Amino acid sequence: MVILPVVPLSRYYVRQTGYSDESGLFSIRTTTSYKIVGRSRVRWIEVVRTYLVWWIVMPAAFVGPIVAAVGLG
Repeated sequence: MVILPVVPLSRYYVRQTGYSDESGLFSIRTTTSYKIVGRSRVRWIEVVRTYLVWWIVMPAAFVGPIVAAVGLG
């Protein structure tokens, strides 16, 4: 499943407050805690850049080689 960005809701400043690393016999578990320390306005240039990357560049990177292989075959 691929999750693509749809609508920016808000922008927050966060600070890492904790980190733990546990390893068992067959698994490794890493947990990181964050605290919201502030809220900022949405920066529309970042929104546009994110949309370009996730809606145009990434699909082209996945579909482009397939289309090229089918076209060459």
